[in-house]
Amino acid sequence: MINILIFLIGLFLWIVIYFNYKFKRIRYQVALLGSSFSLVLMFFSIFPELSFQLAKIFKVSRATDLFIYITIPFLFYVFILLYAKIKDLEDKIVNLTEELAVEDFKNNYKK
Repeated sequence: MINILIFLIGLFLWIVIYFNYKFKRIRYQVALLGSSFSLVLMFFSIFPELSFQLAKIFKVSRATDLFIYITIPFLFYVFILLYAKIKDLEDKIVNLTEELAVEDFKNNYKK
């Protein structure tokens, strides 16, 4: 029963990512990362015994722990992408503010 729920969550996640990418709300890298995550989630919900074998290969006691260990670097990647985007937007706001201040000075004080 839980496998069906996990599969449906993965499918919903993939559909949301697909439409967000289709309507240009997310970039290609984020769409690829999210799609990969959701497809792996759906795959392991269909074949849960493979996740246990994969956990044994990496010498992790539980498949859930392996999933968490794999997810952490991806979350750091998304965090870095978001930080870079916020920093870029912050720089654009500063530049626009400076341009508006110069324009205001030229129009109002330099007559």
